[in-house]
Amino acid sequence: RSGQGQVVDAAIVDGIGNLMSFFAGLCSTGQLSLDRNDNLLGGAAPFYRCYLCRDGREMSVGALEPKFFSELILLLDLPEFADGQHKQRWPALEAAMTARFLEHDQAHWSKVFENRDACAFPVLTFEEASSHPQIGGREVYKKHGDGITTGPSPRFSRTPGTASQLAAANGEDTLKQWRASR
Repeated sequence: RSGQGQVVDAAIVDGIGNLMSFFAGLCSTGQLSLDRNDNLLGGAAPFYRCYLCRDGREMSVGALEPKFFSELILLLDLPEFADGQHKQRWPALEAAMTARFLEHDQAHWSKVFENRDACAFPVLTFEEASSHPQIGGREVYKKHGDGITTGPSPRFSRTPGTASQLAAANGEDTLKQWRASR
């Protein structure tokens, strides 16, 4: 409206700051320690880290919420650790989970946790991840020559070219808003 135009200042680092706002809030309120030996999300909690399997591959575990933790303990057959989310139980739980995951290959554990709400998943190679059904279905990666590239983000179903196209797609209220902003 001013006729002066404006500069759109956008940087990836700004987006990262927004993505990190959850963690910044936890740190500033003392709910999350950055001390590696005490960091709930940095590997100190045995229910939020990766575990080595018998074949040298890994399983990731992220069972922070009680319902996921209960399912994890059930599927690992470690009923003695139903109270394992309490910090004083972490060392014993870590030892038990380390030993349990080493009993079988990653393929075994993948089947155990498949379609279960335990927040435990195989750590995949880039090739495996790029061909995973969920990633493939979203076309996150695309084959390009001999390599793989990322798909577009964000994705747009359409780009309206006129106000009437916008109204047809989003309703008359959107058209009124669009016209008012001009």
